Amino acid sequence: MLRSGKIKRTALTLAESAEEQFRTTLAWIEENRAEGGCLGNIPEFANRIPENILRIAANLHVIEQREGTVIQRDILLSAIRLIIFFTEQHIALFGEIDVPLEEKYARAVLEYLRREFKKFEVRGTPWTGWIVTVRQIQQYVGNAEIRSKRDYVVDALYVLAHEGIVRLNFAPGEKVVSVQLLDSHFGTRPKDIPKPDHH
Repeated sequence: MLRSGKIKRTALTLAESAEEQFRTTLAWIEENRAEGGCLGNIPEFANRIPENILRIAANLHVIEQREGTVIQRDILLSAIRLIIFFTEQHIALFGEIDVPLEEKYARAVLEYLRREFKKFEVRGTPWTGWIVTVRQIQQYVGNAEIRSKRDYVVDALYVLAHEGIVRLNFAPGEKVVSVQLLDSHFGTRPKDIPKPDHH
């Protein structure tokens, strides 16, 4: 077959239950491609997911030596699980490649500030006392990269200040020494950092 240069191609189709599952998966992909969705930062990869699911399902159908040309739902589900794994790996490696470092750092710092806020709540500290020092953040924030350099903490705090989450407290010489957690953010239900408008 190969010597003659002819390759036999077989058209595969989805069983009715597999077709229904595929439509459900397409709807989920579409929903999560939007800004804020788990695929929002990897649009090109997300666009290829449906085709890749079908390619993997077709390969699994052949590898498992299934009879006929109809791909069953269990095969499709196996393909979807593989794609989920590949997607998680892709996000871990490249998902936020276009997000500025200071925004990534800001998210990590905000998580730490939320933990500190919970301590203030437990103690009954009034909002005027919701103050956290830069030194404290650098020492305890859960990210070794940020802890390695004070400027990373300060850059992150400027992002949070711009978003109305904290107020910066300066020492003489324009040096940021601490932040005041703002009641307008922490006094209500905690929110993620709003995504910046990129126009």
